[in-house]
Amino acid sequence: MKKLLWVPLILLLVTAGCSKKDNSKVLMSLGSEKITMDDFQRRIDKIPPYLLAYFQDKEGTKTLVDGLLKEQLLIREARRQKLDKNKELEAKVREIEDQLLVEEMVKELKNKEIAVTEQEAEAYFQKNKESFATADKIKVKHILLKTDKEAKAIMGKLKKGEDFDKLAGEYSIDKTSAAKGGDLGYFSRGDLVPEFEKAAFALENPGQISNIVKTPFGYHIIQLVDKKQKDQIALADVSEEVKKRVEKEKFDKWMENMKAKFKVKVNYDLLNDFQFKKSVAPLTEEGGVK
Repeated sequence: MKKLLWVPLILLLVTAGCSKKDNSKVLMSLGSEKITMDDFQRRIDKIPPYLLAYFQDKEGTKTLVDGLLKEQLLIREARRQKLDKNKELEAKVREIEDQLLVEEMVKELKNKEIAVTEQEAEAYFQKNKESFATADKIKVKHILLKTDKEAKAIMGKLKKGEDFDKLAGEYSIDKTSAAKGGDLGYFSRGDLVPEFEKAAFALENPGQISNIVKTPFGYHIIQLVDKKQKDQIALADVSEEVKKRVEKEKFDKWMENMKAKFKVKVNYDLLNDFQFKKSVAPLTEEGGVK
């Protein structure tokens, strides 16, 4: 397995040139150029952990060193044959460089020009609070029984003060929620069957228990845990979404400034008769490719 991986590892190891002013121990020499242990470590750091796991022993580390040597020999011979002067290769290098520049520029913008302050996020949230509002939500627990007789028996236990969570875990036939004391989590109107939903939303105070509710699944006893009105949403609940929106607004404004700065003109009319040269797979109704 280790030997089979050396080719892709060469691609992972290709980065900066050899170190000339490095004071660390010299791992290998290629003429006047030296590769140090620091060079080796920097390159190893770029290997994904799931691949690096194959090279944890002494033999594996030697395989990595041999892979690095093969990489360096291939590079030197390619340069000797002037393959780096190939126009197609030069174009590919420029494409990679352009992509790296785009990524670096976006990173720079996020750290500076389009960085979102707490004050900006708060102001945007307050101004657009309604757009972040969700429907009313409730959190409930339930105990699901097969028969009305069983449900009445459990209701009797609850009225005597027995613990809802314990009874759910012991008697509910909904084993998924039973393991969590009957907890179903939060849901909005329209998420569950009408009979259950009507009874659940009729509960007003946390801890309140419904009457027995019959649905196609059986007989439910429902307990309200929490109720959230849509106007109770806070910035902390949607902070990431707010940041993304503000970031986009600032980025769009920055782009408009760039268009003016570089005097951009785009002839969109040319797209009227444009066709893709490569065939495009049709989309399914769900949006995937057939």
